[in-house]
Amino acid sequence: MAGIMIDEPGHFFVVTILMKWLFGVIKYWCGLAVGFYSNNFVGVNYT
Repeated sequence: MAGIMIDEPGHFFVVTILMKWLFGVIKYWCGLAVGFYSNNFVGVNYT
């Protein structure tokens, strides 16, 4: 199966784009989660 991926540059290119997109989405949600939790912690600290 690995040989097929190496033999098809287009398929490898699509997989690379999907991986980058997935990483970007994960980073985006992690940023939202961190901002949400840090805001909650700040609110708790100030109250």
